[in-house]
Amino acid sequence: MLMPDPSKHVFKFLIMKKYIVAFALLLIVGVTTAFTVRINDKAPKQDPTAQEWFIFNGVAGQENDATKYSFVAMDPDCDNIGTKRCAVFATPQTANPTRPNLGLPYTPHTKQ
Repeated sequence: MLMPDPSKHVFKFLIMKKYIVAFALLLIVGVTTAFTVRINDKAPKQDPTAQEWFIFNGVAGQENDATKYSFVAMDPDCDNIGTKRCAVFATPQTANPTRPNLGLPYTPHTKQ
C-alpha cells in the first residue's frame, strides 16, 4: 500500500498559510484605517465672504492701511472716536483675520 507523500501536503499548507496571513493583514489594515482616517470633515466651514467689524485706530489719511484697524465683536460705539471714520464692516484677511481686507468691498462706519 502506497502512502501519500507528506512533503507535498506540507508544501501546499505553507503556500496557503502565506495567503491566509496576507489576507488577514490586509483585513486588519483595512478595518483599522476605516476607523482612524477621516474622509470628510463634518465641521462647518466659515463663510469666506462673512464680514466683521474692525475699529479704526489711526488718524486721518490712514484709512486705507489695514494695520490701523482692530477686530471688534460688535458694532462699535463711535462717540469716543476722534476721527471721522471710526470703523469698517469688512471681510477679514485670509492670512491675518484680525485685520480687514480693504481690497474687497466694505462698509465704512463714520462718526456723526
